[in-house]
Amino acid sequence: MKNLMRIFIAVVAMFAYSCATDATNDLGVNIAGEKTTITLSFEETKTQLGELSGETYPLYWSEGDRISVNGIASEPLSAEWAGKAKAEFTVNGVHAVYNIAYPATAENQVLFAATQTHANNTTFGKGVTTLYGVGSPADGVVLQHLTGVLKIGVTGSATLTKAVVSTADRAPIAGAFDIDFASGVVTPTATATPIIEYNFAEPVTLSSNTTYMHIAVPAGIYDEMYVTLYDNAGGAMFATIKADENKPLGAGDVRLFSNKIAYTANTAAAVISTADELIAWGASASTTNANAVLVADIDMTGKSWTPVGTFTGSFFGNGFAIKGLTAPLFGISNVKEIKGVHLVDVDITITSNPDAGALICDITNKDTEISHCSATGKMTLNLSSPTANHNNFCYYGALIGYTITGKELHDLYTNVEIVVPATSVTKNNMYITHLAGRGGAADGNYISLRDVVCHGTINHNGSTGSGSLYVGGLSTAGVASLVNCVVGKPDSDGTSGSTTVGSGHGKNTYFGGLSTFLNTYTTVSNCHNYGNVTVGSSAGAIYVGGLIHSTRGGSMTDCSNHGKITITSKRPSATYYAGGVVSSDDGGANNQVNTYTRCNNYGDIEYTSNVEAKVYNIGGVLARRETRNNTITLDDCHNYGNITLRGAILENSHIGGIVGIVGTAGNTPKAFTIKNCSNHGNINIESKLNLVSGTNGTLRIGGAIGTLVHSLQDVTGYVKNEGNVTCKFDNGSAADSESLCIGGLVGYTPPTTGLLNPNNLKIYNSGNVKVEFLNKTTFTYPEKGGIGGLVGFIGAPGAVKNAICNCEIEAIGLDSRTGFITGSAYDATTSVTNCQVAGCFITGYKEVIDEQADEVNYIPIKLLLTSANLHDYIYSSAVTAEQVATDNITLYTE
Repeated sequence: MKNLMRIFIAVVAMFAYSCATDATNDLGVNIAGEKTTITLSFEETKTQLGELSGETYPLYWSEGDRISVNGIASEPLSAEWAGKAKAEFTVNGVHAVYNIAYPATAENQVLFAATQTHANNTTFGKGVTTLYGVGSPADGVVLQHLTGVLKIGVTGSATLTKAVVSTADRAPIAGAFDIDFASGVVTPTATATPIIEYNFAEPVTLSSNTTYMHIAVPAGIYDEMYVTLYDNAGGAMFATIKADENKPLGAGDVRLFSNKIAYTANTAAAVISTADELIAWGASASTTNANAVLVADIDMTGKSWTPVGTFTGSFFGNGFAIKGLTAPLFGISNVKEIKGVHLVDVDITITSNPDAGALICDITNKDTEISHCSATGKMTLNLSSPTANHNNFCYYGALIGYTITGKELHDLYTNVEIVVPATSVTKNNMYITHLAGRGGAADGNYISLRDVVCHGTINHNGSTGSGSLYVGGLSTAGVASLVNCVVGKPDSDGTSGSTTVGSGHGKNTYFGGLSTFLNTYTTVSNCHNYGNVTVGSSAGAIYVGGLIHSTRGGSMTDCSNHGKITITSKRPSATYYAGGVVSSDDGGANNQVNTYTRCNNYGDIEYTSNVEAKVYNIGGVLARRETRNNTITLDDCHNYGNITLRGAILENSHIGGIVGIVGTAGNTPKAFTIKNCSNHGNINIESKLNLVSGTNGTLRIGGAIGTLVHSLQDVTGYVKNEGNVTCKFDNGSAADSESLCIGGLVGYTPPTTGLLNPNNLKIYNSGNVKVEFLNKTTFTYPEKGGIGGLVGFIGAPGAVKNAICNCEIEAIGLDSRTGFITGSAYDATTSVTNCQVAGCFITGYKEVIDEQADEVNYIPIKLLLTSANLHDYIYSSAVTAEQVATDNITLYTE
């Protein structure tokens, strides 16, 4: 028996104009609350926009319209309701609560029209408005809009037959979407499409008067969209329309694009809809330079493809995909523009090309534009000593090999697995990245990237001969700007965007999560890395930065690294540099400025070595800054990752939770400003301490800064450490070495600096410091050495101001050179002013016999804080610690 239900549905919709001053005008909707008695009915609908009347577009029902209730389609709407704002529908066998969708569709889904038909110059066609509602017969139901309308104007003299509209970023805008009826939030299903076909049932002849197309799309944010127009003479035209990406198209709004399309038929353009047509165009493209426009997805699986060479035209993918390429789409080319090209499931093997990318190998045009392109699949670089094109370098990227374009490349995506097998050999320096091997040239055409996402992986096990390896990130060098760029997925545990490097390369290894080099002209903002990096041994040094290997000027703002850095070594006397944000900041030319603002590291840094390494420089934010007469600023930068080092240490090693080392004795920066910066990660050292004799035998560890050669600037702010510093050494004496300094905040300030912080900069440490020498009952310090709650060793004039230290210092078997302010001060002129100190020492363990358990337990021996252990040792004289000048020191004891 039929269960006929009557409910109230109010469907009076008006689109009302409102003003806008950008590329579009928005026309807001007003849905009235008038109720109409209807008997529910569902299915395909033909609701239509009425003729513009004043400032409103009324919404009318059409004969044959159907709605669905809980996935059950209504009977077609009868003719008596056509052209009216009210209608009665009949539906069979539904029960409350009623989830209503228009047009009729499956349960918990709504449909957005993939095919739309031109009605006239002022309205859209039938059946393209998507509505939803929730209710019951007693309460009535008000349907709400899910679509907005893109109003696109065209002028010219041709007769149009069809248009294809697509999103530049391939975001779905048509087909089935899942819906949460409670919130009205829709999510595209796997069958949703980014393309709408717009037909002119009767060809429309253009003129100087504007013809408008009204295209219904889901409400949301729209930036660039592609429109391909076709005329009845076989001509076609590709156009890009832009809206204000920060201004959403609201449900029920009409967005008028003020940049009208002036139609100019390009009869020479190749309209490509099949693999054979693509191959035919590619064979003649270098000769004819004919533009290409894709109008369908192309499957090149099993097809042979030769990359297009010297081509000066444009290639418009129109949002469609090319699947299964086994060679790059373009080779060495001066192509004008590439837009909306999506390469899917590529399987490309490169054996001899010195530069290669899935989209294009080498861009020789300084004005090439590339946007809204992507590549997925696999690229294998099984190279056999290719001859380099550019200064003995070879460049490989998931999308682009090498480019000199000065244009901003934007809205790009890659998810390509790049593999360099052990059989691969290059005889030159090798650059390899998730996007572009290198961008820019010496004449200033440097690459700019915006809105780029890379989810692929790089696995390099090949040999670079006598060359170095530059790997990771978006582009290795020649970068002018990076804006809104992301490597890896936040929820992938570091696998997405990851890079793994073996031990086959010949010289140094340079890695950056975003780029290996930045220069004085470079700006980086809102960029993030989530990919892990694992680097094995190399014949030379290893430099790893979570975001950047080396900066030579420039600025970074609002950037972060989340990937874990893992370095292993099997080669003796190697050198290692690792920074959570930047590895090495060498400043470039004199008087350059480097600024890092709100740049954070969340990834752990881990070294493991089974041989004696030469140098370790590690910083949670910055590993090393020992440069020329330049200025560096760290503002609001923080480290949350742990630092772990397992291996033998020989010489010149500097480890800090924020910065490893700033400056050297003869090569200091002009000014070093650090403010509002903190370390929250733990530092764990398990090492054979075989420091060499002489000035090269140094190990400095600080919760915030390992070695500070240059005085901190007098700025308002703080430097803080909350992480623990734990060191376990298995070794003999370090007496002949230069220094061994471990501090809760700073490891070492040399005698030429001494001044730790001026009046306005406050310093804090609440992280515990633990140092233990295994298999050794006594330890002999080098001349400069100590363990401090704030500073391990502080040089003359030795001023500490505005400091707070609240920690536990555990120094097993070390009953000297251990203090809360500093373990060792250069001389008695050291001053401590306006400081607060609290905590205790643990100097050893005592036996406690538990007679009931018949066992011996060991408990720590704690020494409470006293004025005598603010400084434990004076380096330059025999004066006692009590003679060190102090002023306004507040001591807190347990």
